[in-house]
Amino acid sequence: MYYWSTDTTEVDLLLSRDNSFIAIEFKASRRLRPEHLKALRSIKELKGVTRRIVVYEGERTFIDDEGLELIPVGMFLDILARGLK
Repeated sequence: MYYWSTDTTEVDLLLSRDNSFIAIEFKASRRLRPEHLKALRSIKELKGVTRRIVVYEGERTFIDDEGLELIPVGMFLDILARGLK
């Protein structure tokens, strides 16, 4: 378990699995704005990143045009209980 940062941005959590990473950002907001997604967009080209997830307080689960997964916190906790894959 790691975090990733540069001088201008950071990702809250990088989970390492079998030579790959799942990047996760946590946002205390019901509505996401473009600046909330900046860090995960910037990590897109990092070698080994296979999933990019935003956990937020909203109600909709969806995948945006760039492959970012947006997941409500309650659903994310259910996924963790079953095992994040």
